[in-house]
Amino acid sequence: MSILIIILFLLALPTVLFTLKKIPRKKDINFFDINILATFLYFIFIPTFYYVTGEKYAIDLLEKGISTYIIVDFYIYIIFFINRIVSNSSKYKCSLFNISYQLRKLYNKIDSFKRNYLYLIVVILTLNLYSNLSYSNLQGKNLSNADMEAVYTEQTTSTDRINNKLKGIYNFLLIPSLLYGIIIIKKSPKKFYKNIGWIIIGSSSLILLLGSRRPMIAALIFVLLFLYSISREKIKKKTILKLALVFGLIIGVFFPAYQVYRLVKEYSLLNETKVDFMSVLNNSKELISNYEVFQEAQESNSKRSLNLFSALDRSVKNETYDGWVVWKCITNFMPGAPSLKDNVEFQLANKYAHYGADIADSILMYSVADFSFFGCIFSLFYIWLFYKLNQLFIVIFKKNNIYGIFTIYFLYQLYNISISLEFSPFWSIKNLSNTTFYSIIIAIIFYSLSKIKSKNIL
Repeated sequence: MSILIIILFLLALPTVLFTLKKIPRKKDINFFDINILATFLYFIFIPTFYYVTGEKYAIDLLEKGISTYIIVDFYIYIIFFINRIVSNSSKYKCSLFNISYQLRKLYNKIDSFKRNYLYLIVVILTLNLYSNLSYSNLQGKNLSNADMEAVYTEQTTSTDRINNKLKGIYNFLLIPSLLYGIIIIKKSPKKFYKNIGWIIIGSSSLILLLGSRRPMIAALIFVLLFLYSISREKIKKKTILKLALVFGLIIGVFFPAYQVYRLVKEYSLLNETKVDFMSVLNNSKELISNYEVFQEAQESNSKRSLNLFSALDRSVKNETYDGWVVWKCITNFMPGAPSLKDNVEFQLANKYAHYGADIADSILMYSVADFSFFGCIFSLFYIWLFYKLNQLFIVIFKKNNIYGIFTIYFLYQLYNISISLEFSPFWSIKNLSNTTFYSIIIAIIFYSLSKIKSKNIL
């Protein structure tokens, strides 16, 4: 059986090498390149790595999940052939699919930046950082069998709804602010504004570090992609190797340490009424210094890394929904909370979450849950749908797209889909109303600031 797993692993390698060759050749990286790399990393490389190193959970998962492995290989080759077509098409070279082109175009286009926008970003980041440092008790909320239904039917207060809206606005500006910080450092001639640019980058990074792991990883890769896109002609092979080494250290050392912090934070919130950032940090430091605890965190980190494959495997082995999942997803734009019987994530979680899957949503898992093997083809529908939706938002807010704020935000949303790490189509459709609300608020704020005279800092 192990030989078959190695053969399936090797079969996927040509698709990855095609994408990786673009970097030393200094070519644009597009949506499909990222999707191939992310799919290979999380559905093939990580499970196979832990399988080869003797991880019991991975061995059990892969030896019983050969059919799932084949589906992933087939999906990667579908994306690979589309990628070959797109990479050679003049029409798509300038589309949103070409993320490198869009980021480079944005960077070159921003030749001025008013001071009042800079101050707005600083204020919003300060509020965002404060909200991330202020923990709130979750009142015992967890994903045990007994509480699964309670989690999905919990009522929110008016205060919670207001706070969620504010956090939504803060997060709308988070990735654009991070990129603006880089642009200010690279383009501003004055040291004072360069220092503010570093403060923006530092604050944005801290906010991401205090949040969930997935957004942190996604943002890190997106920033690296931005830097590659605007400096690809100057990047040397040694620089690429150094970045690869740093990324390896982050995965091997930082993530297990971060896993300890995350578990301490969640445990504290579940069992204590008053929790502050410093107490969580100090408790995490004590546990990280304990070698056994650090090893357990590494093991926990490895199991979490296997969750996407585990969830997909459960969808392969359960009965198909024959289109019910996609229908509930695309009709999930009406106001109000969906009932449990119409809640796709709740229904899938009931089947997949308690097998170690941790409700690790992905476009591929949603598609396979509906149509089994043919889901790897149907997943293209979700990609097309979200591409069109993000493109539509950019067109609608074109006149208010000051400093490419909407281009950055919706390009980042499309990029998140290409990574497909714990991405839920069901909630993404549901959040369209929130996205519209945040877009209108941001458009009003940016338009109002454009009418105020302010000094250019670039």
